[in-house]
Amino acid sequence: MNDDVQKAAKQQSERQREADRDERGELVEQPGALTHTRARGSRNAPWTRRLGAGSLIFARRRLDAPGRCDYGGGMSIKQEDLKFDSAGLIPAIAQDWLTGEVRMMAWMDRASLQATLETKRATFFSRSRQRAWVKGEESGNFLHVRDVYADCDGDTILVLCEPVGPSCHTGRRNCFFQPLAESTPEEEPLAAPILARLERILIDRQSSTEGKSYTKSLLSAGPPKIGAKVREEADEFARALEGETDDRVVEEAADVLYHLLVGLRLRDQSVRRVFAALGRRLGVGGHEEKAARAPKAPKAE
Repeated sequence: MNDDVQKAAKQQSERQREADRDERGELVEQPGALTHTRARGSRNAPWTRRLGAGSLIFARRRLDAPGRCDYGGGMSIKQEDLKFDSAGLIPAIAQDWLTGEVRMMAWMDRASLQATLETKRATFFSRSRQRAWVKGEESGNFLHVRDVYADCDGDTILVLCEPVGPSCHTGRRNCFFQPLAESTPEEEPLAAPILARLERILIDRQSSTEGKSYTKSLLSAGPPKIGAKVREEADEFARALEGETDDRVVEEAADVLYHLLVGLRLRDQSVRRVFAALGRRLGVGGHEEKAARAPKAPKAE
């Protein structure tokens, strides 16, 4: 097979993979561009849209179904099309781009929104002081902006950010720590995704002086015990994958994740660092990413 034929076959294969991804609505990644999910069937929508200083990404309202939203294939919405209230403000929600944790909510006017897009630091408008303020300008707890979205109605902003330090003025990680209804008792209630909540429980178990829990026994036993459990659970997951029910696959995967979190806790490493490592790999081929890693340390004799 000559070079031209090989090249044509490769291009055809790539086009077929893209078509398959499009049909399934899967994530498509490209370096240096905003990644998003291409809506099922939206073959004419662009794969990616770079985030410009004067535009946002939004979910498009479906014209054939009022009240429902359809991801608009990375289409942008201009600031003048956003729906600010009678005071010229729009609510903005800050969310950790890695963990999904909602950190805070504040208000923006057009000027603070523009400053957010241009400086890549979350900037809000204070209703009490009647002026713009940069989150972290006094505390140093900035929200470094990754992406900014508008919702399907164009009346709410979502700021995906890299938070530095706690985001609440009380010193808590986020501003949502007052549950309205009874829930599972926690020493320090805080609205957070499940992995962050589990990680916090593991930290509590690690420092607990009460009777030994399973988590405490693993941490006390150290790397050999935890490593053995990770290998054991990973093997059970692999066997479930080969010939057991979907429910068993999910349960075994949960066991693997739990023991991985215990191992990270032993080394005093957060799950957020793992998410950050995954974030750095978006848009990078698997072979290229692996080749770029630092070499492994030699095994001790």
